[in-house]
Amino acid sequence: MLKELKAHHRNIIQMSFNGFKAAEIAARLEITTATVSSVLRSPLGKSYIEGLTDRMKDTTIDVRKELVSMNKDALKTFARLLDPNNKAPASVQFNTAKDLLDRTGFKAPDKLNIDMTFQSKTDDEIDAEIDALKDSINRAAIKDDETNKDEEKADLEKGSL
Repeated sequence: MLKELKAHHRNIIQMSFNGFKAAEIAARLEITTATVSSVLRSPLGKSYIEGLTDRMKDTTIDVRKELVSMNKDALKTFARLLDPNNKAPASVQFNTAKDLLDRTGFKAPDKLNIDMTFQSKTDDEIDAEIDALKDSINRAAIKDDETNKDEEKADLEKGSL
């Protein structure tokens, strides 16, 4: 049945299957869009598209199977590259580790959102913050003085014994 399809019609269907729009196919092949649509809607055209789709799915499944069979070897390669006893360059080890983390869901965000809104405060609020800081500094200084006096006293007592 598919052998009955003319080469010109197969060309139209393959272009459509590859993502070309009817107008683009018509322009390239110098035919009307009605002809393109007619070929694509014909029973032979639909059958040919189904055959292409089936072949694409089979190929995709074969590729996936091949990738799955390579998983063990790939993991061994990653382990070898990350082994500290191995002489792999640091950049290779870094990129390997980064790739593994990316693939397992630990990828760093591509973009950080930082809130850069400016908060304005009144002069009274700023003065209150400054006073609170001064009080905190004074309390720390008094505490240091008391600690130093206690240490001096203890040293004197040790010296007199």
